[in-house]
Amino acid sequence: MPFFVFPDGKTPLAYIRYLGSVLFYAILCITVLHKWKKNTLLSIGAGTVIYMFLVQVLF
Repeated sequence: MPFFVFPDGKTPLAYIRYLGSVLFYAILCITVLHKWKKNTLLSIGAGTVIYMFLVQVLF
């Protein structure tokens, strides 16, 4: 599906590029936390908090 929505040669929207830069760091943190604690609800909650922190403070 993403290949049809974002074909080669077409520049993605600025919002999509922004999410790509912000979500990368949140995903890394969530992955490490989930591998360490093996708790899905903790991963979801912490991922939301980390994402909101990154959006409000760093980006």
